[in-house]
This record gives sequence, C-alpha cells and structure tokens, in this order.
Amino acid sequence: MPNSPEYVIAWQAIAATGGIATTSNVQYTVHELGHQLQDSNAEYCITTSQFRDTVTAAAATTHGKVKEVFVIGEESGSFLTKIPSDSPANHATSATLLKELTIVDPKNDLLVLPYSSGTTGLPKGVMLTHHNLVSNVIQCMGTPEISLGMKKSDIVAGVLPLFHIYGMTVVNLVALALGATVLTFPNFNPQVFLQSIQQYKASYLPIVPPIINFLARHPLIDKFDLRSIRVIFSGAAPLDGETQKLTAKRLNATVAQGYGLTELSPVSHINDPSNPVPGSIGKSVVNSVCHIVDPNTNEIIKEFGPQHTGELRIAGPNVMKGYLNNPKATSNTLVNGYCCTGDIGYQDSNGNFFIVDRLKELIKVKGFQCAPAELEGILLSHPAVMDVAVVGKPDERSGEIPVAFIVTKKRGLELAGHPDAALTAPTATPEELKEYVDSRVAHYKHLGDVKFVDTIPKSASGKILRRVLKATLV
Repeated sequence: MPNSPEYVIAWQAIAATGGIATTSNVQYTVHELGHQLQDSNAEYCITTSQFRDTVTAAAATTHGKVKEVFVIGEESGSFLTKIPSDSPANHATSATLLKELTIVDPKNDLLVLPYSSGTTGLPKGVMLTHHNLVSNVIQCMGTPEISLGMKKSDIVAGVLPLFHIYGMTVVNLVALALGATVLTFPNFNPQVFLQSIQQYKASYLPIVPPIINFLARHPLIDKFDLRSIRVIFSGAAPLDGETQKLTAKRLNATVAQGYGLTELSPVSHINDPSNPVPGSIGKSVVNSVCHIVDPNTNEIIKEFGPQHTGELRIAGPNVMKGYLNNPKATSNTLVNGYCCTGDIGYQDSNGNFFIVDRLKELIKVKGFQCAPAELEGILLSHPAVMDVAVVGKPDERSGEIPVAFIVTKKRGLELAGHPDAALTAPTATPEELKEYVDSRVAHYKHLGDVKFVDTIPKSASGKILRRVLKATLV
C-alpha cells in the first residue's frame, strides 16, 4: 500500500490485535512479493485497487497460504472490501480480521516482519518484537542531547514510505507517539511535495539524501515559501557534509542525519538537530552501546579519529530477535549480543560517529537496499551471459545505481580459444540485458548501465573484487 491514513490505521490495528505485519514495497513485482508472502507465511493481504492485480497474482503463488486479499478503496462504497480467494473453503468475511485486543509478550512476540536484503540471495525477514519497536521510539525521543528533535507542535511531512522501517518507526510511530500532525504522501512528486509544505506549513521533514539533494540544488525550490521548515532529518543512506551545509543555508533550517538498520528497528545513531556535526551520523542513541571493532581480530578499537576505522557493532533493546527461518544468517549478524552492521566507520573524541565504507556489498538506491547477488543471479540466467558482477555507482539523484559488468558467452568462448563455438553463441545488447533484469525486479533495482568486459576480477578464493570494478566507474 502507498502512504495514506488508512495504511496507519491498518498497521496499528494489526499491532493492537496481536498480529504480525509484514510490509512490502509497492514497487515489488509478482515474483518478489510472492517470495515474501511464502517466506513469511502471510495469511492476509491488505492493499489498494491500484495494486490489486499484483497482490492477487502473488497471493495465488502461495497455494492457499494467503486466505484473503482485502482492498481499501471506494469501488464498492465501503472502507474495506475483500476479494475472496479461489479456494471454496475460504469464505470468511472482513470480520475475520477483527479480534479482541490481545495481551502480548513484548520481548518475544513479533510485531513486524520487514524484509531486508542481505549480500546473498533474496531478502530476509527481520523479526522485530513489540519491545524492539517501543524501545526505539523511546530512543528516538531520547534526551535533550540526543534525539530526533521532533515536537508535538510539528507538522511532519510523511513522504517516507511507511513500508520501509525508517518511515515505519519515525513517521508511523514516533510522530504519533508525540502527538504531531502527519501529512501523508503516496509518493514523491516534487510539485505536490513543495506545494503541501507551503500550504500546510510543514516544519519537520524526515527524508532521504536524494530529496535533500533536490532541496539543495533544484531551481523549483525558489518558487515556494518553505520558511516553515524547522528541521530536515536524513537517514537510510549517507548524506555528504557539503550537501548538508548547502541545504541548511538555502532553507535556513537545521539539517541533521542519523543512522540505522532494519535489524535495529532501525535508529541507532542521531546527529542531534540542536547541534549537528556535518558528515557525522551523530552519537549512539540512549540505552545502547556502539563499539568500533576490528573485523579481523574482533578487538574493540579504542582510539579516535579517521585513521582508526572498524566495523560498527551495536547492542541495545532495539536489536532484532533474528532473521526468520535463517539461523545461519542470524548467528553471523548477532554476535555476543551485538549486531554486526557491516559498515565501517570511526568515532571522534566527542563521541560522534562517521561512516566511511561498507563491509557488506549492498547497493543503496534512494535509501532502498539492492543486493548485487540478486541481480547477478537474474543476469546469469540469461543465455548470453557467462559471468557477471554488479556494483554500485555513485549517483547524485539516487545515491547509488546498480551497474552490471558482463562477460558474454560469445566473448568468453573467444578468449578461451573456441572461436567456432563463439559464432553460434547467443548474443544480447546492453539494452536487452537491462530490460531482462528490469522486467523482473522493482524499479529501484533497475540497472543504470551495462558494461561488457573480458573478465570479472576475482580473488584466489573466487570472490568478486568489487573495489576493482568500482574504481573504473570514478
């Protein structure tokens, strides 16, 4: 579902009745959504008429696991209508979703099951409990020194997708817990976004770096009265210090950023809006511990400064319970009570943290996670592809875009000394390969470019040397 007041009502109702909400990207294809429905054992789907066909097709792939699809809209003049499943055994009505309020075990009972891309395979279900989410709401409210800086009097621009953990916690939970007013946007339309800020005097903008870059540099900004903006808070992807300062100056507003992971419910660091440090993700939230750890020795790095980098590892009540049906991935991520973030950074002497690189190979496109392995798997299924590597290329609008380096079967056979076999090898153009991938994945995973190469650089153990490929994109 896109953002709407009904989305919040549905989410909160599921929480109140003791159910588990697994939220999905509206850009998901039938294949991607079908995987999530199967993996999560979803029983009901709630959507809008706009996405009904995709959802019903995905539900059909679960072979009866999904009992009903509910469509919110005005088609029948009612608030909530349903499309019965094909199975004659399933004739429950809307009342099946209405249960008595349930007493939950906060630390053990799941509240939400968002899906997060790992570096390999398909997205994994992140098990977050009532305790995780409520703890993170309190951590976000924080103290006078470390908090999101949101107030009850704020008009909050709810443009962050509520299916994403950033919007789920900061907009769907923190803003409502404070009693702030929320404007919901079904998508980011620049004209509508700016017009709404002007009309409703939005004062707090929790957004992502591509939108901040738009606010910093686009000429359209000067056509609107945006003086109501008090705080712009960035998350989901790195925000460079220069854009941060440029935006603050242009809009005469405070611009700060935070850091987190779906696995952390998600906020673990806040660059306090009252005194933001450019380029920093700020300090760790209250009631949590963050260490910089040498990923090779597992020793805590106690020195300060950019010359002393290591992996951020975080402990606190906001750390997930684990990955659904994936004990191996859970044990790799949760070590001795700490969440291994896969991000490399350092801490300064004032307690501010900075991110400089990622151990993980995820590509962040407009704040969304894109796993190279997923795109590589799709490309390798094409008859013209022999070998492939996908890396992220810096992009001003999106943060990063996926770029595929491909060795075609034709070229591979030529280089291997089989010119005759190469003559009959299947071929494909970059445009055909892009279309092959784009038709199978959500829009944010679409390839930005395809480059044909003679070989994919790899280590002695066979691991793709992505840094070598990335160096060619600069």
